[in-house]
Amino acid sequence: MKPSRSVHLLLIAAALAAAACSTKSPTEPSSPVPIGPKVPPPVTTFILTVTANPSHLTIGSTTGSKITVQAANSQDGTPPPNLTPVTLTTTLGEFNSIGSSVQSVNLQLVGGRAQAVLFPGTSAGTATVGATGTSSVGVFTPGAATVVIGSPGTFFVNSLAPNTGDPAGGLVVTISGGGFQAPVGVTFGGSSASVKSVSQNAIQVITPPSATPVPVGTTLQVSVTVTNNIGGPLTGSATLNNAFTYVPGGGGIQQPQVFSVNPASGTNDGGTLVTIVGEGFVAPVQVFFGSGGSAANFNGIEATVQSVTATQIIVVTPPARGLGQDNTNQLVSILVKNTGSGFATVDPAAFKFGSKVILTSIGPNQTRFDQQIKVTIFGQGFADPVAVTLASLAAQVLSVSGTEIQVLSPLPHVTSCANITGAVQVTNINNGDTGTGLAFTYLVPKPVIGNVTPNVGDEVGGISVTVNGLGFDPGFMQVLFGTSAATINSSSVTQLVVTNPPFTGTFAANPCVLPGGIPGTRLVPTSVDVVVNDALTGCTSTLTGGFTYTPANNECQPTQTGAPKASFTSTVEHGGFTVIFNDTSTGFPTSWAWTFGDGGTSAMENPVHTYAAVPMTYTVTLTACNQNGCNTVSNFVTVPGT
Repeated sequence: MKPSRSVHLLLIAAALAAAACSTKSPTEPSSPVPIGPKVPPPVTTFILTVTANPSHLTIGSTTGSKITVQAANSQDGTPPPNLTPVTLTTTLGEFNSIGSSVQSVNLQLVGGRAQAVLFPGTSAGTATVGATGTSSVGVFTPGAATVVIGSPGTFFVNSLAPNTGDPAGGLVVTISGGGFQAPVGVTFGGSSASVKSVSQNAIQVITPPSATPVPVGTTLQVSVTVTNNIGGPLTGSATLNNAFTYVPGGGGIQQPQVFSVNPASGTNDGGTLVTIVGEGFVAPVQVFFGSGGSAANFNGIEATVQSVTATQIIVVTPPARGLGQDNTNQLVSILVKNTGSGFATVDPAAFKFGSKVILTSIGPNQTRFDQQIKVTIFGQGFADPVAVTLASLAAQVLSVSGTEIQVLSPLPHVTSCANITGAVQVTNINNGDTGTGLAFTYLVPKPVIGNVTPNVGDEVGGISVTVNGLGFDPGFMQVLFGTSAATINSSSVTQLVVTNPPFTGTFAANPCVLPGGIPGTRLVPTSVDVVVNDALTGCTSTLTGGFTYTPANNECQPTQTGAPKASFTSTVEHGGFTVIFNDTSTGFPTSWAWTFGDGGTSAMENPVHTYAAVPMTYTVTLTACNQNGCNTVSNFVTVPGT
């Protein structure tokens, strides 16, 4: 049923009223809009992920584990800006090269990724490889991976060589690892291989035919599984995923892999010396900087190869522009190709064009704070004139070329006993281009006392004492015996000959007893610290109790400090003429003087006296003395005579 005309009119009127109510009057003040607390901008969080391949290493092996750090925004997965720094640390093993002992490396993320190689070192255990990052672009959540570093008896599978072969099989492959014990079984993608030999660290097998056809122009990766000590007490299995590649006509051909690229950035003009670390490199090789996911579709500019080994290629980067390409200020991939076999690999987002001043190495990278040395800085993009600072201190520039600067290190002002370490910075003065990195250290030697000879002397001092040690700074040393300064007669970096001062402290004392039971104390030898101060650096070294002073007088000395208090008792002996006197004085008297009132005297402690005239009362006097004084007492004594 249609609404009536009156209903329509009511609806129209209501709509007009609502519109009028919602329309603000030009004269009516609007209500203020409440303002809530200001919400701080969200903090960008990047998650660091660390992977290790392989995850097992053997002590003494030359094989390393490829450590890959990946950083991604926790919200959208995007990487942080290129060249964002991250630090890799490990609890075992060593980075970069065998014997380096380096357990911390600083890397730059390119495309959110950075890589390094961990070698086993000399200690067995589980290495925890951690990654941390600090940057103004956000907060980094640390990541970590583990690498088991085993002794020669630990069972694990590490690598295959060669790791490519013909699908028909028949290739002799060495499987490296540890703890192998016959009998063993080996499968390639589920197919059993023929085992030729087994040693503790290697298994030689003959590859089986591929279980799956591999057409020409394609490859097939398979996993390799080793079952150890079959049926024995050490039985166990380990698998290397995608460890072997079947390639038609490719038996024994090496497939190159890239682990790390250093430095990961360079100038648009090219000329950056770059080291590519990996495996499977077979000269001659070609290296291209550009874009593409595989050798078939890669579009790049060829670099100049300087040297090639199985694990390292050194190249000089090409210009960013060339052959119709423009990689200016771009993040590019690197293609490495073994030209003999045609095998290639692409390391994506591995290098950044556009960095102008790059520092690659420095040598030497340290000196004593008071010794100037010539320091050579290697890199690229240097343009004379330059300003150079070593740990924020201006160095004197001696020579400049595009890739090398030689400077004279400055002399820092040392204010504390600590080495001074800081970054190296190079600035092209004319254009302001600056590169910072590496590190330089000014060493502040710390004195160390080894021993003192002789280490005993009389309290009067004045004897010749030799302080032996390391790191003494001749001309700036001070030697203290306790709190008293010694006179330095001669000094070298390892020896200080001094005259020791008199003893000014307080000797320790032990209790003793004098004749007559008098308590006393005896001074005993007392040790003091020997302290060496470097007045130039403020560094000190202390040999606790390093010298012992002996007291000039070590006899027992009484500790009584006051005169005695005299007193006595008397007893009339049977017969009535003789009296026994007993000294009861306190305070440890050492002498006695008696008068008995009839003219008789005695110096005994407990005298006996016989009187002639009795009965009678006499005045008896006792004077008791010690080293601190005397005291007298008199008493009446009656002598009955019967």
